[in-house]
Amino acid sequence: MNEQKQETNDIESVNAIIVDDHEVSRKFFGHVMALADIAVAGTATDGEEGLALFKELQPDIVLLDVRMPNMDGHEALAAIKKENRDAYVLMLSGNKDFHSISESMYAGAQDFISKDQHMDDIINRLKKHTSRYLSGEIATFSDRVTGHIRDV
Repeated sequence: MNEQKQETNDIESVNAIIVDDHEVSRKFFGHVMALADIAVAGTATDGEEGLALFKELQPDIVLLDVRMPNMDGHEALAAIKKENRDAYVLMLSGNKDFHSISESMYAGAQDFISKDQHMDDIINRLKKHTSRYLSGEIATFSDRVTGHIRDV
């Protein structure tokens, strides 16, 4: 997937899709991603649309809401990872319950972003993920935690 990066004015660009059933959230995160220098290649309103869009566009990063109709974010994450195990997926939710976070991380998401975070914090996290993606670091959150535990 990294070979699909585009170069613009000697700066590598990263593209993403946003999968969220709430229009306000899609627009907000589209704005936030633009501020983090991430181009939004497309949006989807549920997991089924998101999976189809992922297959069509092969984006660098997927921003995926947990709770959606038809196919929720965890089902979509599993389907995306089945399609491309190296897919760079950031889970998104308004709820910070342990089950959703742990299920997302166990399934291979790179991060879990809470919708109630301050916008600047979200922008900074997205910029860190852009740097990780461009450097080829696709380790999941659980991979990074496991690595830290081994180092202790």
